[in-house]
Amino acid sequence: MTSDFFKNLQKAKALDAERKAAVEKKLDAERKARVEKFLAEKKEAAKYLDSGCDKDEKKDSQGAIEDYTKAIKIYPTYTEAYANRGCAKEELGDQAGALADWKKAADLGDKEAAKWIKEVEDKTGITQERELTREKREKIVAKAKKEGFDWVSKPQIATFEPEELILLIQLEKEADPAQVDWFNKHPNLIEGLHRHMGDEPLIETESSKQKKVVEKYNFEINDWQLNIYKAAFANEAKEFLKAWNDDAGGKDHGEAIIYDPSGDGRFCCWDEQHGGTIYVPKRCMLADPDFYDIEAWEEVDKDYCVDLGLLSEEDSWEDFVQECKKTGGIGAEPMMATYVLRLSYLDANGEDDGFVDDNDLIESCGAHFEDLHEDSRWHDG
Repeated sequence: MTSDFFKNLQKAKALDAERKAAVEKKLDAERKARVEKFLAEKKEAAKYLDSGCDKDEKKDSQGAIEDYTKAIKIYPTYTEAYANRGCAKEELGDQAGALADWKKAADLGDKEAAKWIKEVEDKTGITQERELTREKREKIVAKAKKEGFDWVSKPQIATFEPEELILLIQLEKEADPAQVDWFNKHPNLIEGLHRHMGDEPLIETESSKQKKVVEKYNFEINDWQLNIYKAAFANEAKEFLKAWNDDAGGKDHGEAIIYDPSGDGRFCCWDEQHGGTIYVPKRCMLADPDFYDIEAWEEVDKDYCVDLGLLSEEDSWEDFVQECKKTGGIGAEPMMATYVLRLSYLDANGEDDGFVDDNDLIESCGAHFEDLHEDSRWHDG
């Protein structure tokens, strides 16, 4: 019984030895295969490295970068390829890419690459982090331009942190389009409202991060009139106008309006106590159809003149026309007429602050001052 035990034990030891030998043989083969593969890959990567160096000498920096990149793809820890690619990128002005490659080479033990990084930082003050930030910002700007946000081209954008710029663009996208459209369609009204409201509307945000961005770049948001500014201003403007019409303009003037012939954007109202009829020869309107809305005017004919009391039903229209040709009256040639009211400026309290200039008034009524017939009146009380 004892002898059988020892026989079995010897067999087990022999089997273990065989297994161990087989495992070691397999491991040796795998190690050998890995080493061979490594050497083959390094040899292949070295070809691309050499090719990149040749292209560098020929000043083909872009071609060199492509070869160095292929070398790195084959051999991811190829220190020399990273260092050389960094130099090629520097030649093309890609400082961020150069610093990134040199950093990788330095991490892999390239002391020369570490010196290059320090030289760049000491000479220019540019760090890898700053260059990567700039690169990221430029990508954000390029995308924003394609989406129609032209303000990202302003020089000041270079001082914006990428994350802040992303938040600001997102706020722009979320701005109420109806309010923005109202702002854009009422430039004269907006100009006048600035005088009474100021130009810093309250911009509401949903998160603390958005709020901080709005507070930090409040001047730029207002000065550039971004969409979030327009939407906020339009919202407050509509409330202001309602209060103005109810409390100020509504006292004696009816609905207050904005008239802006010269860019001053002042509040005005139509003065129902002063006005009259203006006349423009029909030939003037036909000569300038883009300006005149002839359908909005009344033709001066016999019925018109009868209503005006210039002749009676029994009078001859032909005789009236001939008489007007002698005296220069409104019947001397085909004439158009419209009734107008005086336009008065209002002060901040809704009180009269002087009449709008005659020339500007006539333009606002849809006529050129120089086209008016001499019988036109708009001062009558």
